[in-house]
Amino acid sequence: MRMFPLLRTIAAPAAALLVAVAPARAESLRLYTSPALGLPLAAVLPALRAEGIDATIRGEASSAAVIQLVADGQADAVFTIRPLTGEDRAVAPEKPFAEIQIATQATAVLVSRDVWESGVRALSKEQLRQIYEREITNWKQLGGADRAIKFYNYEHGQGIWEQFVQWIYGEIRRAPLGNFEIVVSGEDVYNTLDFNGGSMSIAPPRWSDAKEVFALALHDGNAPAVEPTRPHLLDRSYPLARPVLAVFSEKPTGARLRMLDFLLSEKCQQILDKTGLVPMKEAAK
Repeated sequence: MRMFPLLRTIAAPAAALLVAVAPARAESLRLYTSPALGLPLAAVLPALRAEGIDATIRGEASSAAVIQLVADGQADAVFTIRPLTGEDRAVAPEKPFAEIQIATQATAVLVSRDVWESGVRALSKEQLRQIYEREITNWKQLGGADRAIKFYNYEHGQGIWEQFVQWIYGEIRRAPLGNFEIVVSGEDVYNTLDFNGGSMSIAPPRWSDAKEVFALALHDGNAPAVEPTRPHLLDRSYPLARPVLAVFSEKPTGARLRMLDFLLSEKCQQILDKTGLVPMKEAAK
């Protein structure tokens, strides 16, 4: 029997969205997800069941672990934030596997209006590291006004924070926790930046309205800065964007196909948009 990496069931805060879920019946689709997608997938479940598609989230694990589960027939579908690798496919070379992108997960670096109007429009990976480690503490050091930088950190362990620090440091475990005030949602980020001059934070791109809160372009070293516009998010030329994939052991049929069709429907894409993901269909925006 194959031993899997640590697999954990949905826990708070995702558990708060699943308290009404009944124990899985035999015919329920067995779903597993990477931790970064626990909350969005939990938000989709009620609408999925309203369509007559019974499904249960059985747990969270790394992308490699959940792919092993679907390969072994222990999951009907899994959700990951990276494409399958050769190593993933080698787990079950006889399986054709099917991976379909249902959304994009992206993190934007947002600033208050006064910062934007002072001329700060883009930051590099190294500048973000220096801000995060308090080596840069004033916008003047970045070509802006002589004003202290107020960085509000997203909750540790959330997909937004993980994506941000992983890009900067390569590995999440290398990132210092930092002693910053914490924001807990995109709405919290928007309100905080709207009422605090000199401020910046991270959140899904949808929380930039280009009126009070603005999203900065990002670049790595000498590469051109890329703005978090929809085309750059979907083709992932923006550095803080990654695919949200539904993975099946083979071409989905029956209930699995019905679930996939619903995930790509405008109704579900609107739900995913509200959770902070970037929908595949522009009409859902």
